[in-house]
Amino acid sequence: MGGKNTSFPSQKLCFLRTPSLFWESQKREFHLSLLSLHVNKMDGMFLFTKQTDRVKRLCVWLMRIGYCRGFGIQSPSAYAFVRYVINEHYPYYAYNELKNENSNLSLRHRKLGKLYFRLSNYAQADSWISFRPVTNAYEQYIVRGCNKTRVQLLQTTETFSTESISDTTVVHLSLTDNYSAFYQQIIGRLGERNMLIIEGIKRNAATRRFWKQVMENEHTGVCFDLYYCGIVFFDRARHKQNYIINF
Repeated sequence: MGGKNTSFPSQKLCFLRTPSLFWESQKREFHLSLLSLHVNKMDGMFLFTKQTDRVKRLCVWLMRIGYCRGFGIQSPSAYAFVRYVINEHYPYYAYNELKNENSNLSLRHRKLGKLYFRLSNYAQADSWISFRPVTNAYEQYIVRGCNKTRVQLLQTTETFSTESISDTTVVHLSLTDNYSAFYQQIIGRLGERNMLIIEGIKRNAATRRFWKQVMENEHTGVCFDLYYCGIVFFDRARHKQNYIINF
């Protein structure tokens, strides 16, 4: 299942760089991104290459620099989830295999795919329901993370029944078309062992408002805002909280 279980180990090999080297590498990547940004002018409009996405990701990272690797999180369970799942840097051998199998994925979608791999490994769910995923390649990451997980890809709610949601089901919702209706359909079925992943929470003003409504919903417990997606848990025994994470 990818070479490693992400349940929070007491001891693990350390692949982390020293702080000074880490900052130097981030600055070097930022400078290289700026140097490799190609701009073409056509009819007074600027067409940016895919390097603009890289620059944007670095800008988001810099804006969230105070939320790195669980800094400031007081809850031990929330800290462990951020440190050993969300921001885990272990070099799973499956990553290279998945990269070769999905060579056309953008950097952002590959980064999210790796996250879903780790979340799948963490949840060990019997099923994963994905509503309008931006790429079907996510299914490969999910199954590699936990090979017992059955993935259901949905493009419409017409044939979907909430009866397919079990106590451990992970629900992945992409904020494209008809996402609010799907959310209203499932929210009452999600319990303390379920996890909801919402992709695209900062895409525009409407998705930002939707994410705010999700956080304020009475069913919602602890939330993690990763900018590119949000992760929601429903254990009401835990204090309702929203954590901003530098992902």
